Amino acid sequence: ERRLKEGKPLEKIASVASVVVSRVETLVDKKLDEMVKQVRGEAGAQLNGTAAVANTKLVYQRFKEVFGGKRFAELKAKGARVQRPLWASTSTKNPAYSDIKYVEDLIGPHTVNTMPPETMDAFRDHGNPVATLEQGLDNARAEVERLRMAGVDLLA
Repeated sequence: ERRLKEGKPLEKIASVASVVVSRVETLVDKKLDEMVKQVRGEAGAQLNGTAAVANTKLVYQRFKEVFGGKRFAELKAKGARVQRPLWASTSTKNPAYSDIKYVEDLIGPHTVNTMPPETMDAFRDHGNPVATLEQGLDNARAEVERLRMAGVDLLA
């Protein structure tokens, strides 16, 4: 908007917004594990492994709202490009989870996934290349709410 106001071109600007996926899971799981040890019992443990995919699916919904809205439509008409979400840190850190968890569950249009070679090889070996990013959105919202109720607010 500032560039447009200044009369500068928009069409050559390309960018991404990075979302660090598996590191969110690692941090949330660690916090949940600490909570289980202290007070909260099994409820926290049942939430392990749910934060990153749920969070990322909701980030994608926000991306669609922002870049599908009227405000951006005006910029797009003047040559602006969509800032694509980039899923970073998509190798699985926890060996208890699928080695392609942060790839297979986050496939969708206008996204970039910077998976390392071993994750790419694993996906080629046993991944399913279908759009999954918008599947299970009600479940993603419910997971984020369950995490908040347990004391981990991803939206704060």
